[in-house]
Amino acid sequence: PHSRLARYRVGRIAEEAGHLDEALAAYREAATLSPGWSYPWLRSGLVLRRLGRLEEALTAMREAHAREPGNRRVRANLGSLLAENGLAQEARTVLRQLVRDHPVSLHGWYNLALLELQAGDRQAAAAAAEQAAALRTLTAAEREQVRRLREAVAGAD
Repeated sequence: PHSRLARYRVGRIAEEAGHLDEALAAYREAATLSPGWSYPWLRSGLVLRRLGRLEEALTAMREAHAREPGNRRVRANLGSLLAENGLAQEARTVLRQLVRDHPVSLHGWYNLALLELQAGDRQAAAAAAEQAAALRTLTAAEREQVRRLREAVAGAD
């Protein structure tokens, strides 16, 4: 099967099984078959991050963002990868734009809080963590994740 969806599904199955090189190859083929589609680039970026290839992961996430700049998941992961690659100011810009455009983005608020905490701005980190905590649609697991984030921010004195 050589349709974009078939190759993408092969990539997802391989990724879930831990066969990351195979997943990456399938995602790259899906991207070739459908050049404007962001998801193969998003998944490639996530796989490359898992492989520790952060610069390549950032390049893939930038490709996903170029194809679908409004995608919340792409933007949250782009912000996170920018920070991991030492590009804190660009990460901050991406994440702030994300939460401005999508104030219910848990990943946006969460990643912004982590970034601000790493930058030493406890007040900004606390504000972002409080925004995450105020979201009404959190699952129990997400509430626990936000609770731990708030504790980390409070303990950063």
